[in-house]
Amino acid sequence: MVYLLAEWGMGDTDTGNRNYAVPTSESFRRTEHLDHDSDEVDLLPLTNQVGGHTRLMVLNPSTICKPLNFRELDFYQNIQEQDITNFVPKYKGKLSNLSSEK
Repeated sequence: MVYLLAEWGMGDTDTGNRNYAVPTSESFRRTEHLDHDSDEVDLLPLTNQVGGHTRLMVLNPSTICKPLNFRELDFYQNIQEQDITNFVPKYKGKLSNLSSEK
């Protein structure tokens, strides 16, 4: 699950010298989107998480990623045309986590 955050998100008012998700393939850097299964990005831990969910990850200054179950995914995919969208984080899509040993 991918959420849209406020400008710097989660109470953080300064970006500091953070290095957010870094593309690990040259094709991603050129096209700015993932076309192939081999394209990867690195996610960083959300450093100011205080509790609740399992570890949240940061994709970029305006996007966090969190684990979710099928019911939660169904909820976010089906509320996009309803009035409740003003009260929930913006759903930006889903990412697959495929670990690879190198």
